[in-house]
Amino acid sequence: MPEFPIAMKIYCQSCLILCAIFFASVPAEAQDKTDYRCDLVLGDWTGIYTHEGNRIYQFDSALDEDGSIIVDFAYFDTGRTDRHEGYWLCKDGVLTTGMATRYGGSLIYHYQILDIDEDSMDYKMIAPAGVFDTFHSTRVGARIMTPEIFDSQER
Repeated sequence: MPEFPIAMKIYCQSCLILCAIFFASVPAEAQDKTDYRCDLVLGDWTGIYTHEGNRIYQFDSALDEDGSIIVDFAYFDTGRTDRHEGYWLCKDGVLTTGMATRYGGSLIYHYQILDIDEDSMDYKMIAPAGVFDTFHSTRVGARIMTPEIFDSQER
């Protein structure tokens, strides 16, 4: 795995700061849903993303208290895997992630939490524009997900 310099980490953190600006433009309906407790987002989640009835990929994620996130993907059609690592924040029912991919790309997503409790979370992608997929995750027991993209000793 390639090691990314501290500059990449700073870049991802800067992206999340810019994401905070996004909250000013989040639809009022999302901002009003303060009952979606962001503290419930912490933990390990799994789910299967489907599109038009087809199973596309399984995702396993860990969202830690320090704001770090790791997401592993397993694609059903190709058997390929991928990993994204970065940072997350949650405010007023909107979950924002800024992550680097295993292959050197960077991604920023915003999700409106539709429903969340101790066992499951439903959320809809609200940005980037034009992408409005809905996801369902189930909480799983604590797992060890060791960073691969970012040097774990610099975290």
